[in-house]
Amino acid sequence: EYPDSLYADYAQFQQGITFLKLGRVESAKISFQSLKANFPQSKYIAESNYYLGFAYFQNEEWNKAISQIKTFLESADVKTIFTNQANYILALSYFHTRDFQSALKLFQTITKNVSNQPSIVQTAEIFIGKCLFELGQTAEAIKHFQQITQLYPLTEGHQDALIWLGEYYLEKQDFQNAITPYQTFIATFPGSPKINLVYYEMGQSF
Repeated sequence: EYPDSLYADYAQFQQGITFLKLGRVESAKISFQSLKANFPQSKYIAESNYYLGFAYFQNEEWNKAISQIKTFLESADVKTIFTNQANYILALSYFHTRDFQSALKLFQTITKNVSNQPSIVQTAEIFIGKCLFELGQTAEAIKHFQQITQLYPLTEGHQDALIWLGEYYLEKQDFQNAITPYQTFIATFPGSPKINLVYYEMGQSF
């Protein structure tokens, strides 16, 4: 109703964020794209690039997410509060496009930069192991997942590392080595929501 208002770009920006919070990703994308098209000088452009990249990520449009997040990170007026989250989204998008080398490098950077956010660090560590495996560095991947169980005891990362190790050995039909991490999981995390999966896979190993 007030396209010439000083607040018009802010309203467009907030509309996009609101749509994201409501889970209406397509509407959010249109809002942020409209902001960029209609208000190219807006001070909210940089943040819009981040949120538009996040919207593409939510929609599993990995290549578009990569392009948009890179635009955000290369911007001269990047907001540092979003930098770590943007790198995290970018690394996951690289992983999903099977660019494991780029993903590995970014995840390694993330673990150094967000040491005060343990949940993100643990997830990044898990994906470092997966990247190593996908890059054919199997021995390094196994060692990495074993290190996760020691570095992050009694955490979500600990659970995911044990499951990965069990699944790896089960796939290789090395059943005794598969049973060991599953038994450790059951003894350590009896109340985990993943416990039924572990019982099932340990049954397959037996």
